[in-house]
Amino acid sequence: MIQNHKNLLISKLFDIDILDVMLGNYKLNDSQNQLLDQKLELLQSGVPLDYVVGWVEVLGLKLKLNNAILIPREETEWWLPKVVQIILKSNFQTSSRTNLQPNYQNLITGVDLGTGSGLIGLYLVRELGVYLGQFHLLDIDQKVLDTSKINAEANLQTKIFERCNFILSDGLSALPKFSNNWFLVANLPYLPTTDIVKAKEFNVSFEPQLALYSGEDGLELYRQILVQLQSQRDILPFLTVWELDPRNIQVAKVLLEKIGYITEIWIDQNNQKRVLVGFKS
Repeated sequence: MIQNHKNLLISKLFDIDILDVMLGNYKLNDSQNQLLDQKLELLQSGVPLDYVVGWVEVLGLKLKLNNAILIPREETEWWLPKVVQIILKSNFQTSSRTNLQPNYQNLITGVDLGTGSGLIGLYLVRELGVYLGQFHLLDIDQKVLDTSKINAEANLQTKIFERCNFILSDGLSALPKFSNNWFLVANLPYLPTTDIVKAKEFNVSFEPQLALYSGEDGLELYRQILVQLQSQRDILPFLTVWELDPRNIQVAKVLLEKIGYITEIWIDQNNQKRVLVGFKS
């Protein structure tokens, strides 16, 4: 396992094809060897490979990382394309994206709450393109928000990037009032705080607690957002999508239904109840 990680590290650090690394068809200079030794020391101490390298590539997006940002999960990568299809079908009543004609009088507004690396927001912005008016990426940490903006500039075309707003906020209160269709997607912290003692067992010791844990049942932040949705918004989002813990997703489902949503739960690629989707009734 260590050797496999070392090979991946060399490949990513120095942009060498992984097959050439495995076959030994490469040569590093002195400065590269020195950097490799430093990075290997971090890797051997348990720091995840993605943090050691400083970036990760997901869904065609190359995303800069730091230790204030949660490493993107394969579960999130799994459900994002499904959300794009739902948004397009819900607003344009067609199953063929090539036949869609954007209505510039009623463009969709998107919100990515707790954006982190920017994976969710940037993927949706890229895929929805001309069908979006504005897209708001929110996070509670300015360092994280700055990184997500760097990732946006590096991955999006200028015309699309200009539609993105990066907002420092601990919830939805910093958003403007919307007068048109909008949707809310979030991957907020959802682990119970009791899991902190299992951080090493779950391989999250080096990841930020702020991005992982949310109260005794993992739904503290979720409840706060539901209160804001119900009391502070003039128009509720036509779609809400939340990645959650299988242990608390049923409770969240009931809470979302109480404010007027029809819900469904998506089973992820690992056969876990992972995503709660709400459609405004």
